[in-house]
Amino acid sequence: MRRAAWFARKSVWVAFPTLVIVSWFGNDFDGRAHHAGAAETAWKTGAEFRKALDQPLGLKWAENPIRDALRNLSNNQQVAIWLDRRVDPSTKLQFELDDVPLGLMLDQLCAKSKLGRAVVGPVVYIGPPAMTEKLATLAAVKRQQAGSHSPEQRARWLRPAVLNVPQLTEPRELVRELARESGATLQNPDAVPHDLWPALSMPQLTLADRLTLVLAGFDLTFDLSADGSTLTIVKIPDSVEYEQTYSWGKGKAQTLASQLQKKFPELKISVADDKVVAVGKYESHELIERILNGETVRTTKVVPGEKVYTLRVDNQSAGAVVKTVAKELGKEMVYDPSLVDKLKTNVSFQVKDAKLEELLNKVLTPLGLAYEINEASLIIKSAKP
Repeated sequence: MRRAAWFARKSVWVAFPTLVIVSWFGNDFDGRAHHAGAAETAWKTGAEFRKALDQPLGLKWAENPIRDALRNLSNNQQVAIWLDRRVDPSTKLQFELDDVPLGLMLDQLCAKSKLGRAVVGPVVYIGPPAMTEKLATLAAVKRQQAGSHSPEQRARWLRPAVLNVPQLTEPRELVRELARESGATLQNPDAVPHDLWPALSMPQLTLADRLTLVLAGFDLTFDLSADGSTLTIVKIPDSVEYEQTYSWGKGKAQTLASQLQKKFPELKISVADDKVVAVGKYESHELIERILNGETVRTTKVVPGEKVYTLRVDNQSAGAVVKTVAKELGKEMVYDPSLVDKLKTNVSFQVKDAKLEELLNKVLTPLGLAYEINEASLIIKSAKP
């Protein structure tokens, strides 16, 4: 059976910069429920939002319900967090980390809870991994599709606004309201199941992103008619990819393609008409665009003695731990399928001021595994006898 797939295409002309990723070295390694008269949270957005995810902090939760714990963390850090409706809000969390960047801390929390996280605009979305793996790409595809209509329609779909949801709101009514804001006729509102939501407040988001987030918890999204006049609620496809075209100057496409493939091996990259076409997850495209726009992008490069880790892992799969470390290093985790069973083994350990080598050996050595690091990947392999 052929799997459904979506692609968004975007052409971007950029100046001729030097493609450089600047490394960063640290010393150590649902929206908010409203109460009457409560002050609005000044959510961090843009560069401040990304900086907040890199900010180390300590955290200790003892049997805290996940919704309350994330709400408090969200408010304290001024980082909006959306908890998927399918996550039991009363799930108790026992969790402790010290001097760990917020983004990595959330990854560890998700791994422990068998959840995933995605970023849509200035919002961290936490939910089932099958959803979070493609949510950022889905949101980008929907923004791209909404932006392809008339200037008036494009302005409506891409206009940012806050999302404030009162207590016991029906998401079906919320979808109706967002459809009215778009000016399109909603064809099938009953496709959204009945539910009642807690109060939540989100920072400014485009209309396309607000509708994407509201529908995501039902495994639904929206389609616009060719003229943008009607909106239909549909199931999210199995596969979602984002296509973007980069132009780096006449005769320089092959050079750019080579550099991008080296830095982003997970993308499918080709050259056509002196332009570079890249297809894959939106997160990679976002990083490329930030680099090409001259922004300093924080990734981690392994330099002996300059990076240490302090963390405790409680009964998490080895693969989840290694994947989190790889992500923090800005690398892809690569492994042979024959190692899947070993990587599914749960591990528990604690390290303090440990170098990367010590951390990875703590995870892998008891399983008869080893690792290798190159510029693009963290490669897991069988240990030599």
